[in-house]
Amino acid sequence: MSCMPSLLLEQEFGVIANAPVYSIAVAGLAALWREHLRLALELGGLAFSYLAAVAAYHMWWGGWSAPARFAVPTLLVFGLSAAAHWARCRTAGRATALAALVVSLLITATIALADNGRLLFNDRTEGGARWTDRVSPIANLPGA
Repeated sequence: MSCMPSLLLEQEFGVIANAPVYSIAVAGLAALWREHLRLALELGGLAFSYLAAVAAYHMWWGGWSAPARFAVPTLLVFGLSAAAHWARCRTAGRATALAALVVSLLITATIALADNGRLLFNDRTEGGARWTDRVSPIANLPGA
């Protein structure tokens, strides 16, 4: 259970750190909470119970693995909350969602295309996301 925040926020293997667009889906749970309480409770309960079970393992990152490997099955569930956020928001909220989507796509393109995909898999001993070294070789982004 102590690794659950890492599944979402950790720089190397976290969902939101590697795809910021999922922060919009988390915000969408609040929109669902106000309008469709039962659906929000069901989606949140499903995701929380799965992530709690996965985070119970000491080596949740699995050695050499892609970011958010064990959290991936819950990501489709968050599509509904992202859609609720999109429907509820106006211009500024939609612009933020689109900016998060563009940043997510740029991170994905960097990971998948740079060095013939060598940045796709991280080793748990590196201490930082490999794509941050590629994006800014001068500044120490992983240590920031």
